[in-house]
Amino acid sequence: MFEGLGLGSRLAVAPWPSNRQWMPYLLGCIFALSTPIGIAAGIGAKPNNANDQKLTNGIFDAISAGILMYTGLVELLAHEFMFNPYMRKAPIRILLLAFACVAFGVAVMAILAKWA
Repeated sequence: MFEGLGLGSRLAVAPWPSNRQWMPYLLGCIFALSTPIGIAAGIGAKPNNANDQKLTNGIFDAISAGILMYTGLVELLAHEFMFNPYMRKAPIRILLLAFACVAFGVAVMAILAKWA
């Protein structure tokens, strides 16, 4: 739900050239279709026996985890640590504290994933 709100608000405020006013509607439709297409791909990839199903789930989980790690590390943390003017000039203890907070959050999420 929140991804749709974020995408919709971003598309609404983005400046579009006059010959591309239809672009937000197209991008919104593509986003809306991505979930049903993903569900269809998942149903199509479902194997019949249990061992193949575990392997397929493991592969899809690994792909999802890789995308999540890439997005978290490259898109989010890089901007917070490398491109933030405050963090670039911060003393080493602030950087270490920020890194420790990130590591603590990762550890908590890993512990929570054990029960999920």
